[in-house]
Amino acid sequence: LTGNIVWFPNDFLLNKIKQADKWLDKKSVLAVKQFQLQYLQQRNQALARETQAYHLQVAAWMVKVESTLNQKNLMEDLTSRCTLFIQGILYAFGLSHLIKTTMNLHVSMNKPMTKTAVLSLCRLIELLKAIEHTFHRRTMLIADSIHHITQHLCFLAMTGIETAKKRVKSDKKYSDKALDVMSALILAENALNGSMTKERRLIINLAMCVGAQMKAFKDDELTNFHLIMKKLDMICDIRQRLHAACDCSFVYWHRVVFPLYVQDVYDHAVDAQRIHYMFAALRDCVAPMQHSVHLD
Repeated sequence: LTGNIVWFPNDFLLNKIKQADKWLDKKSVLAVKQFQLQYLQQRNQALARETQAYHLQVAAWMVKVESTLNQKNLMEDLTSRCTLFIQGILYAFGLSHLIKTTMNLHVSMNKPMTKTAVLSLCRLIELLKAIEHTFHRRTMLIADSIHHITQHLCFLAMTGIETAKKRVKSDKKYSDKALDVMSALILAENALNGSMTKERRLIINLAMCVGAQMKAFKDDELTNFHLIMKKLDMICDIRQRLHAACDCSFVYWHRVVFPLYVQDVYDHAVDAQRIHYMFAALRDCVAPMQHSVHLD
């Protein structure tokens, strides 16, 4: 949930529902605990392999970002840039979930981590901050691209709405319900014709709940429209989503692994230049500590 706090649904239900332990078989409760331990063991076994896979994926993504943003022809690769930015955010969320889940499960289950697991998790933290640094290093070009990508996605969404409007108009039985659908489509179209604030995107989604009725959209058209809106949400809030995904303030609760990491970097001074990513992760711990009330 936050920091090193892990929420288990089965424990929550057993604690909050009275006499729940009487309804459940003890073997079932033990089976859940056993499954949690098995899940953690499987995570540890696959951690080195997942770290290597993420390393290759993130490295390839960083190279694509550098090469794509250096291209001067902007209009031809808006779709590829949009996919590239979203892919970076998804990689960051995947890394963050893997790191937090593995570390916090070890703490909550009182299971010590091996040296290999610690170094793999530290490597994942470095990759997480590398994604953030890639976005930060290319901030100006990304900001310019996002403006054009947003306009392009709005155009695609308005094209889909225009097709739906023509389909509603072609219906000979122009009932009150059809009038409501048309009004909702016009409202969504007007909301798309402007800056994509959270309020406008909320209005579009609410309007489409009505506008999608009476088979105004085909199934594939409606699916494509929802996909465009998801991309818009991701692109418009990319800064906030990136900060949430790459926030490493949880490292404060697992700082015992840091000496082992530093010792490994000292012993194998091959990739010493990547240590600044770990210090960037440690820097994320400063803001929560500044807002904390310190008692003498």
